[in-house]
Amino acid sequence: MHPEFYTKFVKSGLERMWHTKLAKVRGGSVSLLAHSLNVMSFTETILKAMKEDNKTSCRIAIAASFFHDFGKETDEFQRVIVEGGIELQREIPLIGN
Repeated sequence: MHPEFYTKFVKSGLERMWHTKLAKVRGGSVSLLAHSLNVMSFTETILKAMKEDNKTSCRIAIAASFFHDFGKETDEFQRVIVEGGIELQREIPLIGN
């Protein structure tokens, strides 16, 4: 992808203060911005390995990968992760149960 494509996401993450928010703490703290950029890069690597050549589909997949954890920017999540409190897991019932 063209560097300007990624620049838009970096700017968005910085504007949302993702560099100051945590995505995870297990195995070392990782900022939400760094995590999102890593997932974005990994997604591009997978798309290249799959030889995906539909530019629009690739851009959508890469953009979605960047925003996949946007809910972690909430004060609630940040408070729990910083305090090392309860795991943020919600039970999702299976269809038909």
